[in-house]
Amino acid sequence: MILKELLEGLELEYVNANMNMEINSIAYDSKRVGEKSLFVAIRGFHEDGHNYISEAVKNGAVCIVAEEIRELKKDTAFIKVRDSRRALAHIASVYYKKPSKGLNIIGVTGTNGKTTTCHIIKHIIEAVGRRADMLCTLYNIVGGKKIPSSLTTPQSLELQAYLRQSLDSGIDYVILEVSSHALSLHRLEGCSLREAAITNITRDHMDFHKTTEAYVKAKESIMEYVREGGTIVINADDPASKHLDLLRKDIKLITCGIKEEAHLYAHSIERSSGGLSFKIKMKGGTSLDIRSRLAGFHNVYNILIAVALTHSLGIDGDSIVRGVDNVEMVSGRFEKISIKEGAIAIVDYAHTDDALRRLLTEVRAMTKGRVIAVFGCGGNRDRGKRPIMGGIAVELSDLVILTNDNPRYEEPMDIIRDIMSGIE
Repeated sequence: MILKELLEGLELEYVNANMNMEINSIAYDSKRVGEKSLFVAIRGFHEDGHNYISEAVKNGAVCIVAEEIRELKKDTAFIKVRDSRRALAHIASVYYKKPSKGLNIIGVTGTNGKTTTCHIIKHIIEAVGRRADMLCTLYNIVGGKKIPSSLTTPQSLELQAYLRQSLDSGIDYVILEVSSHALSLHRLEGCSLREAAITNITRDHMDFHKTTEAYVKAKESIMEYVREGGTIVINADDPASKHLDLLRKDIKLITCGIKEEAHLYAHSIERSSGGLSFKIKMKGGTSLDIRSRLAGFHNVYNILIAVALTHSLGIDGDSIVRGVDNVEMVSGRFEKISIKEGAIAIVDYAHTDDALRRLLTEVRAMTKGRVIAVFGCGGNRDRGKRPIMGGIAVELSDLVILTNDNPRYEEPMDIIRDIMSGIE
């Protein structure tokens, strides 16, 4: 592709390049640069791509896009931009011929429930015989094939490549789990979503966002990517929903919850360790009888959001009910494991204080026996929630065992001491 085509529409601060030069590939990792590559230098959390520009040129890069001007050999083109990450997303979208415009993309963000909600949506869409890919924390499904996932939401270059593969494979829908990091770091630039949802917003990632207000702004920014005439679904029972900026008039807003004021609300809720059953009433009079093998009251909301999104797509009630019923346990999400002597182990991703409280409250209601909590907190992540989670664990458990949860670059015992400070 010609450089001029890749840069069209992008605000450039400095240009020293032959705009008609041929570009064979795009890279932001100098190790993946090849002959006639365009290399975008982005600043990471631990490494700065600007420090690898020379290596990229040595490996075959003929054009550099960066935020800082660097001296290069004469035949290497250089483009200065204000934000390399935005530039990468724009260039990636153009390079892969803007695949999102040919797909029905459903983006799901929020603090908790994203992964499970994505799985429910996928099963409902497949219940009407449509093909759906999914990009999420657990794994990616691209062109119908499962591949490993290293990020909740792929970097923009990989994201656009996956969307192109989905489109070329004849996929109808792509369900995209969207993290607050992805939104803040502009990985969705160049994407056009048909629908989006915000499951809930509670404290998380304060190490990155610094303030609750910034975190909420990041989550609500998903609405910027919803195409005109699209749909946004929110959890009306979530206190944070009252603070969302819902000013866009060119997209449809659907609310859901357990109160009659919502567009979709759940009632007659029955729950057990084996799953859920409840009724959903929609504005206009439609009613659905839901049965699910997913346990836990939190899954009522995950199901409601999935139903709202798929009903807005025009999927009929019978298919929605069948799709929900087809969902089995999602790995690491209130995943039940039977062990000897009648005890049950539940594996859950609960990594925030709100999620841990909901989890242990649900578990306490399920058993007459003891509740033993085994948990830890991730390293190089929001330290402020560690003592809060420690306090919650002691409050709602009979025994707490503290362990590691991916300490990354931190000393494991330092993490445990942070948790203990909320217990002692």
